[in-house]
Amino acid sequence: AERLVDDGTIPHRLDFVACSGARIEHLYQSGPGTNGPPWNEDAQISHLDERTALVTVGIGGNNLDFGPLIADCVVKHFILSSCEDAYDEQVFDALMALLDHSSGLNRFQQLYADIRFRAWRGRGLVLGYPRFFPLDGGSDWWSSGLLVPRCQNIRVSDQLWINYKVHQLNTAIAASARSMGLTYVDIE
Repeated sequence: AERLVDDGTIPHRLDFVACSGARIEHLYQSGPGTNGPPWNEDAQISHLDERTALVTVGIGGNNLDFGPLIADCVVKHFILSSCEDAYDEQVFDALMALLDHSSGLNRFQQLYADIRFRAWRGRGLVLGYPRFFPLDGGSDWWSSGLLVPRCQNIRVSDQLWINYKVHQLNTAIAASARSMGLTYVDIE
């Protein structure tokens, strides 16, 4: 994309401020700080203004701790219990916290409204999350358990549960984005 800007094909400047591990609240914070993000940059949302032509944002999975959850599923194997048994309530509570609309808008809607307000001339694209596993789950011979089919040490039932949680998150993201006038991009 930078090449397209450099050769004049795209008459805009690219401002890439994405980062790994960000939560919604980090988009509003400069770092580093005790409560801020670990990177030493301005708040990501501050990069938007009336000259912004296109905003792409994908956020929410870190608020649900998907990364550590899947790592625990792989590392701990959950032979006697499932990842669903261990984490379903935690993921549900985190999703409900994102969807809390007691102040008028849920956290996604507030972020998308802020994007629209700052980049009011631009187009906003909100990305969902990809499905982590095949639709029916998957198993492979090198990590399947003796009694429970697995893929990368995650049992099929937990793969289906994780896919369902990704789908629930994407549904919330899509509905919130559309309600604020942004375009949802389904990559599931």
